[in-house]
Amino acid sequence: MRSNATVYVYKRKNGRYYLGKKLDGKVVWRSTGETNKSAALTHLREFSELAPGSESDSLKVFAENFLAIAPQRLAAKTLDIYRRSLCHFRKIAGDCRLSRLSGEHWDRYKSERLKTVSPTTVNIELRALKAALHCAVRWKYLASNPFSREKLIKVPDVLPAYFTKDDFAALKKVVNNPLYWDLFFFAALSGCRREEIIALRWSDYDSGRRTITIHSSFGFKTKTGRIRVLPIHSLLCQMLDKRRAGSQTELIFEDSGKRLSGNNVSRRLRYYVKQAGLRRELHFHSLRHSFASYLIQSGESLYTVQRLLGHTSPRMTQIYSHLEPENLHRSVERIQINDVLEEKGDT
Repeated sequence: MRSNATVYVYKRKNGRYYLGKKLDGKVVWRSTGETNKSAALTHLREFSELAPGSESDSLKVFAENFLAIAPQRLAAKTLDIYRRSLCHFRKIAGDCRLSRLSGEHWDRYKSERLKTVSPTTVNIELRALKAALHCAVRWKYLASNPFSREKLIKVPDVLPAYFTKDDFAALKKVVNNPLYWDLFFFAALSGCRREEIIALRWSDYDSGRRTITIHSSFGFKTKTGRIRVLPIHSLLCQMLDKRRAGSQTELIFEDSGKRLSGNNVSRRLRYYVKQAGLRRELHFHSLRHSFASYLIQSGESLYTVQRLLGHTSPRMTQIYSHLEPENLHRSVERIQINDVLEEKGDT
C-alpha cells in the first residue's frame, strides 16, 4: 500500500485499484473500477476532496455496492432477503454513515418490523443485516460490525408442519396431474428444496448408484453453494426411470418443455391440500419436513438427517428432535446390565 498524504492506493486480488482516505480515525475505501494504476490515479483528486461526513461510507453507497455484487454468489431467494432487509433498514436508519450505526438502530428495526411481520421473519432479516455488515468490515467500510453482539428476538419453538403418511395418501387421491404428483413424491422422499428439484437435470441422476447431485447451475444457485450427492429411495428411482423413458428435455421436471415456476408449484400444492381437506399450514416446504420426520420416526439419528438435508449446522436439525423420544427409549433399552447385577446378587 502506498500513500499520497492521507489518501491510499491499493490493488486488490480482483485486479482493481482502490483509493482509501482516513476519516474519523479509520480508512474508508472506494473502488476506482480501474485495473490500470495510471487510470486509477486520475480519480485521486476527486477522492482526496472527500470531506468527513461525505457519502463515501454511507449506508446507501454500501447497500448499492453490496446488492450489485451479491447476485454473483447468492441464491435468488437469499438475495431477496438481503434486498428486502437493506431496503427496510434504510427507511429506519436513513442514509447515515455506517460508522454511526449502533445497537439503537438494531432495536429500532426490531420494533418497526414487528408491527407488520412475524418475529421469525424479523430474525431472518436481522441475520441478513448482520451478515451484510460483516461484508462491510471485510470491504473496509467499517472497522468492526456494530451488530456482532446484538441478540435476535426470542421465538418459542414451533413444531414444523409435515404431512403424516395418512395426509400424504389423502393428497395422492386429489392430485390429478402426474407431473405434480411425481414432483411432490420426489420432495417427500428426498428432502430436497423446491428450487433444487425444479433445477434438476437428467445428468444429475445416476440410476446405477441411485443418487442425485444437487449443485449450482445456470440460473440456479444452491442455498449453501455446496455440491451434495444424495442417495435416493428405490421408489424414486422407479419413478425417475419411467419419466426419463418419455422425456425429451434436459430437465427432469418440466411442463411442455418449459421450466416450472416455483411459485406456481407451491400454489398447486396449496390447492391440492385444500381439495384433500388437510391442514392449511401445510405447504411445499412441509414436504421437506416430512422427509426428515419419516427418517426420525424410522429410527435414524439427527446426525443422519442433518447430512441428508444438507444442513450446515446441527442447530438447524434440532427442530425435529421432538420426534426422537421413542427412538431414544429403544436406545437406552439396549444397555444390558440386569444379568450382571443378578449374577452379583447371587454370589
